[in-house]
Amino acid sequence: IGANDTPGAIVAAEDLATEARSGGDYNQAQFWLSTLLNLAERVGDSTASARAEERLGDLYATLGDYPNALAHLLRALSLHEELLNLEGIGNLLEEIGIVHGMAGDLEGAYRYLTDGLAAHREAGNAEMEVRTIRNLGEIHYSRGNLEAALDCGLRALAVYEALGDHRNK
Repeated sequence: IGANDTPGAIVAAEDLATEARSGGDYNQAQFWLSTLLNLAERVGDSTASARAEERLGDLYATLGDYPNALAHLLRALSLHEELLNLEGIGNLLEEIGIVHGMAGDLEGAYRYLTDGLAAHREAGNAEMEVRTIRNLGEIHYSRGNLEAALDCGLRALAVYEALGDHRNK
């Protein structure tokens, strides 16, 4: 692939990864996401690299391979930090927290979710903020801290009401 063909190849690799993942072919999805990552790195496209790392992390989390999931998600986080993408940082902190929770590391989950909540608040993203509060409530519940879990539920409800979202009450 020549330098002029790389942007089109990046889009094609991402589309093929999406199609493979949707069809349940995780090996093909991993192949195309790795191809996407290699192409993006070759041309210095940090945004596409971050997207590929995040999608690889999500794929590995789905497969239950939490160490690989976290490695890719942490690299995506680093790229979003370099890009100063506050929304991406908040989303990845939350996703990393969720993977820690899936792996049974409730302390790590709490730490990353708390950091994600702060990033969502700084970005002014109330919808993501409320989702993170709900996830924090799940971690509190799993830790047996029912009062804190209830508090998270009530805080989430207040944000939903402020947003006028009656579907999630």
